[in-house]
Amino acid sequence: MKTARQIAFEALLKIESGKGYSNIVTDSVIVRMTDDKRDAAFAVALTYGVIERQLSLDFIIAANSSKPIRALQRSVLTVLRMGVFQLYFMDSVTPNAAVNESVELIKHAGCAKAAGFVNAVLRACARSFDFEKALSRIDDPIKQMSVRYSCPSWLVQDWMERYGSERTERFLTRSVGKPPLYIRTNTLLIDDDSLIAALEKENMSARKVAFPEHCLVLESGLHPETSECFQKGWFHVQDRASQLCVYYADIRENDTVTDVCSAPGGKAFTAAQYMKDHGTLRAFDLHSNRVRLISEGAERLHIRCLEAQVRDASIADGIGADSDVVLCDTVCSGFGVIRRKPEIKYKSQQEIARLPEIQYQILSTSCRYVKNGGTLMYSTCTVQREENEEVVLRFLEENPDFREEKRLTMFGDEEDSDGFFLCKMRKVR
Repeated sequence: MKTARQIAFEALLKIESGKGYSNIVTDSVIVRMTDDKRDAAFAVALTYGVIERQLSLDFIIAANSSKPIRALQRSVLTVLRMGVFQLYFMDSVTPNAAVNESVELIKHAGCAKAAGFVNAVLRACARSFDFEKALSRIDDPIKQMSVRYSCPSWLVQDWMERYGSERTERFLTRSVGKPPLYIRTNTLLIDDDSLIAALEKENMSARKVAFPEHCLVLESGLHPETSECFQKGWFHVQDRASQLCVYYADIRENDTVTDVCSAPGGKAFTAAQYMKDHGTLRAFDLHSNRVRLISEGAERLHIRCLEAQVRDASIADGIGADSDVVLCDTVCSGFGVIRRKPEIKYKSQQEIARLPEIQYQILSTSCRYVKNGGTLMYSTCTVQREENEEVVLRFLEENPDFREEKRLTMFGDEEDSDGFFLCKMRKVR
């Protein structure tokens, strides 16, 4: 049977090679390790932590290694990152355990010749390296913040110039560490108080948030998707910010709603509940496997008005302007959800620069489904103006039939929710 560290090591190699997002890979870790919840929690924390703190870890390794980072084999570097993370960011692990287990891990990975090197680097880190003191020697505030919060310098500088140092540091502080987990009560089947009571019977603690309605935050307990309440369809997982987007759309019973970039389906599921499962709800995604997940989620939640379809959101295809509400939550950089998918902050600037044109194309296509008087909701889980305000302003300038009614950028200051942007537009003629 594999150890928690071996499973975390394999998960990290998979994520680093681009074969899976961290949240999906770690969910599979939890499923594989259901018999030992403590080990599963350790493996997940180690996997997320290494990705989340990668730049910080490499800074520490570089200061204690006789070889440059770029010269290290991927397996060796991954084991070193895991060892350093345990030394500096996991209070539950003793220094000796962090070092010794890392040496055993590199041997198990088939790199026994590197065991001495791994041992030497980690012993040096454990013996004499003071991370805070090393940070204090960095004169450039952007570089210092980059290393402290493991965020690329170009992105730190971008946020500093846009939002100032205080908001940037608050945002970066929330970008590391375990995020809160929000769920949405399935009002088709149960009320908030009954759900909270049922979760308590499974040793899961939940509380209502002030706004929006039926939004709960899980404060302790098992992974929610392993719970009996989840299997019964009594809730779905959805961040507070994403729930707000559907709330502001003002969806009513018997509406026709089109969700153009729907997977994994949270907004569509919440929309169905506002519709009281009466009306027409279309949920599109480009990939058939993700459409299948939407359909399975709707079945679990006992939602009947939802039809999931494989469609390219950037191409108008056979649907007229019949929707009361169109939800357009486009592909984006995802910088508002770094703490949930930490690998996304390491995307290249070139990759990010291509997104606004794609987003504009999707928004321009989505508007064709909105009937006169209907609502078009544009949203992203990022705080980048190029992907948010600038896309909307360009759209409104080129589409005078639409008028802006509400625009909101969320940095997670309230209730510690994700970073998010939404703009509500009305088709006036």
